[in-house]
Amino acid sequence: MSIPRGVKPVISNIWAGTDFSSASHKVFEVAENLQKATEAKVKAVHVYNVPIQFSPYIPKEHLDKKVEIHLNEKYEKFIKKIGYNGVLTTEIIAGRENGVAEKMRSKALVAKVDLIIVGDKGRNTFSSLLIGSVTEDLFNHDLEIPLWIVK
Repeated sequence: MSIPRGVKPVISNIWAGTDFSSASHKVFEVAENLQKATEAKVKAVHVYNVPIQFSPYIPKEHLDKKVEIHLNEKYEKFIKKIGYNGVLTTEIIAGRENGVAEKMRSKALVAKVDLIIVGDKGRNTFSSLLIGSVTEDLFNHDLEIPLWIVK
């Protein structure tokens, strides 16, 4: 856990970062326990990027809608599979203009998030010795929000 200097010890607004992987499942276990203990609001957050080279002839507006519909369906299946028992909202964020970590950081600041919880690895895990690139980017940013990395 990384806690920036000067942060108020309040947990009322939690973001649980997800890429719908098994590492994300662990994130929601922690979020659910914190929600039970603090009655905090928990939001599942997924930031996505669609490389433009995969869609040079499709207008961005049409592609983003299709991707968001697909991701919402994926989210619903994921939440049903993990059996989250608390109150949970979701936010799917397009991160095309910035990296995933930077987009999550900037949106979390605007939303006045008290805690971001992410898994140590994402879907592209290739070594148990390394943390995921998004997690590493969040940790290395000058993050003004406490960050909980779930192993």
